[in-house]
Amino acid sequence: MKLSLFTVTPLIFLLTGCPGEGDRLIYNHWRSIYLSPEKVCFSVDKKDVLKKYSLEYIKKISSESVLESGYGNPRLSYPETCFDIKLKTGYKYYAYYILNDTKYRYVFFIDNNWNVFSMQRSL
Repeated sequence: MKLSLFTVTPLIFLLTGCPGEGDRLIYNHWRSIYLSPEKVCFSVDKKDVLKKYSLEYIKKISSESVLESGYGNPRLSYPETCFDIKLKTGYKYYAYYILNDTKYRYVFFIDNNWNVFSMQRSL
């Protein structure tokens, strides 16, 4: 079976992906966030600008969003980078956010005594 050049070329692009800088969704910088039983702050520095944020926790085999910036492009500075929210104990949380144009992530676990454990590991 012969394949024409017109068939093979698009097939190659579909299999390899488009050229570029790679996956732009990777949040490979690690930075903790401020946590208390009733508040989450992505930054407490007035000079920082928070653009996107997402906080979710793992429920057995699925995740549930706790906090999310959505599809908009907010530009928040402290104190707007803090959110009044009660986090549940006994869960593993994933925070992804863009602060000062740098993509950060923070993974942590809160035990039943409200001890926070960082779950940092390399990509």
